[in-house]
Order: sequence, then structure tokens, then C-alpha cells
Amino acid sequence: MTSSPESDNTRSFDDLKVTIERVTAAMSEFGITLDSAGSGDQPVAFANLNGVSMLFAAMPSVLLVRGDVSTTSRSVDAEPSYYLAANQLNATSDAAKMCIVDKTSTLIVRAEAETMSAAGLDDRQLRHALKSGVDAVLGLHEAFEKARAAARA
Repeated sequence: MTSSPESDNTRSFDDLKVTIERVTAAMSEFGITLDSAGSGDQPVAFANLNGVSMLFAAMPSVLLVRGDVSTTSRSVDAEPSYYLAANQLNATSDAAKMCIVDKTSTLIVRAEAETMSAAGLDDRQLRHALKSGVDAVLGLHEAFEKARAAARA
């Protein structure tokens, strides 16, 4: 019987700890280069996927995949269709959640997926969590425009 590092029960927690270096390496296996320049010692990295500004954060207990899309709608106008569409999608999505950021001059549509990682993740689990998170975030952004159009009708 052959044992692989991913199935080896002798791996230490340090080997399983989710770090931004492991996240960056796992994303490179999907052909995606993450940029951590400018993040200092913060455990975050960035990429632009299909026009969505993605943030990947390896926090002590959570792996966060976040995608932001800026709008041209002014925050002070607070157009309700943004909030209604986000609420509708949140009622039907378990994989990720959506919110509208209105603390900037223009609204930002944000989707986030979280994976609990306090106990660590092996390489296969990490790749799966990242793929699932990215797919969920991008899927919510894709569904958002349809939901917003329906809310405006």
C-alpha cells in the first residue's frame, strides 16, 4: 500500500495550517496567479477574475474568498434594487453570501465564501475549498444582474 502526503496521518498541524503561501500555491495549480504585493504582513492576496476583484485571506480560523464589483451608482442614492437583489440571492445561496457596500462614494457589490480552517486543511481540501469558493462568488456575481433586473421590473 502506498501512502501519499495527503493521506498520511502523521502530518503535523503546521503542515495543514492554511497560509497565504499555501493558498497562492494552490491557486497556481488552477492557472491563477495571486498578487500579495502591497499587503505587507497581512495574510491576503489578490487577483482579477472575469472582471471581479478577488481577495483571498487566510485568517487563523477561516479561509475567505471575496469578490468585489464596483458600480457607477452613487451610495447616497441608495437604489433599492441592489439591496433587494442581494437579499434574494442570500435567501437561496448557502455557498456564499452577498452584500452591498455603501461606505464608499459608489456602491460595491460584494460576495464572500468562507471555509472554516481552524483545524487545518490538507492540500486536496484546500484546493476544493478554493475552487468551491471562487465558483460560488463568481456565480453569485453572475446571478446578481439577473436578480437586480427582476427587482427593478
